[in-house]
Amino acid sequence: MIRQASASTDSGLLIVLTVIMAAAMLCAPVIRRIEGNYFRQLFRSHREAQPGEKTLGERLVVSLALLQTLVFEALMLYCCLGAEAMPPLASLAGLLVLTAGLFVAQMAAYGLTGYAFASADEAHSWQTAALLMQALTGYLLVIPAMGALFYPDYLVLFATIGAMAYISCRIPLIISEFRIFYTTPASLFYFFLYLCTSEIVPLIAVWGLSGMFSSLFC
Repeated sequence: MIRQASASTDSGLLIVLTVIMAAAMLCAPVIRRIEGNYFRQLFRSHREAQPGEKTLGERLVVSLALLQTLVFEALMLYCCLGAEAMPPLASLAGLLVLTAGLFVAQMAAYGLTGYAFASADEAHSWQTAALLMQALTGYLLVIPAMGALFYPDYLVLFATIGAMAYISCRIPLIISEFRIFYTTPASLFYFFLYLCTSEIVPLIAVWGLSGMFSSLFC
């Protein structure tokens, strides 16, 4: 059932989204430079470390972009749930806890997998790539998430665009992972196991838990 657009008139929700988008847009030039360096290095030697944030200012910029990603992932979940009876801001806060939990769990899985199957430099390069791709995702989710909020009749279209944006940001990360972890043909089996456990299963779990977390603070 498609949700009515009541949340699009909630002043608290709109203020939060506006502040986050405005701050993220101010950070966009720095993110563009860091992401550009990453993509230039993507198809070079897998032994070469992926460039990432180096200064405190760059780390803060990436952190803000990551926050934007988590918020708009939560907003997409909220729109897809059709939870029109719940307070929008409180429901979004609960879903934000869920998306943040997914992010922390994935980064922990990356760290554990890198520690077990890669060198310290390769593991750090992989985690850097994961952070950069997650930061980029937030910018690509702004339009589909806001479209789903203000035009619920086109929810399926905007949800599809959002899913494609998410997948497009995972592809470069998967390429980085493949270049790091592929050593022999037999390692492909372990690589596909990784994709299922660290990329696909968490998304299924998030969708299954989204209804419970949407009412966490309601």
